[in-house]
Amino acid sequence: MATGRTIRSASASVSFRASKYLRDERDIAAYLEAMLEDGEPRVVPVALRTVADAVGGMAVLTERSGLSRETLYRTLAATCSSLHLRRHHGRQP
Repeated sequence: MATGRTIRSASASVSFRASKYLRDERDIAAYLEAMLEDGEPRVVPVALRTVADAVGGMAVLTERSGLSRETLYRTLAATCSSLHLRRHHGRQP
């Protein structure tokens, strides 16, 4: 039975990129704090990648932080490990 309505297809969605909204150091700090408050270790690499995108890439992030790429990754791994221990085992590293 025809109702006279035309069904239109939905418009294509655009992927959300948090890095587009991190405009300055205050935004970045607030974003990182919110991600770390979550307590889920798997969000840390995502947060770092998002911040790197926001500032222009990993090379820019290492330059601005004054840390080598290896140091950033090592710090990231230690942070993930610490969060994992606290969240899943209830103990401090």
